[in-house]
Amino acid sequence: MKEIGKKIDILKGKLTYQEFSNKILEKTGVHIHYTSLQKYVKGIRKPSIKILKALSEYSQKPLSWFLEDSELNDIRTDTNFEDETCDIEEYKEVFKLAKSKKIPPEAINLFIQAVYETRKTKE
Repeated sequence: MKEIGKKIDILKGKLTYQEFSNKILEKTGVHIHYTSLQKYVKGIRKPSIKILKALSEYSQKPLSWFLEDSELNDIRTDTNFEDETCDIEEYKEVFKLAKSKKIPPEAINLFIQAVYETRKTKE
């Protein structure tokens, strides 16, 4: 989980946590409380997939950038993502296979987005 914290800290840059929280809200419409951001960076709390998706949208980095192999087991899987249950375990093998085949993270991000869109249209 420390790697996710480092990546969030990189995205924050020289902004205060409050400023960073406000910028995320402005750009994505998702409110992440500044104290939650601090806890993610310090490794006290694990971000949900919904939070990582918002950070991905904010930073224009693929979701997979946050989900390195060593991080997969640390991601909270008990939260809903876009009103549907998201289980990161579903994608664990996909990430491993993609990494072994040197598939770019952007392709994995597109894959995940396609799965979510497909699930939403089937409801």
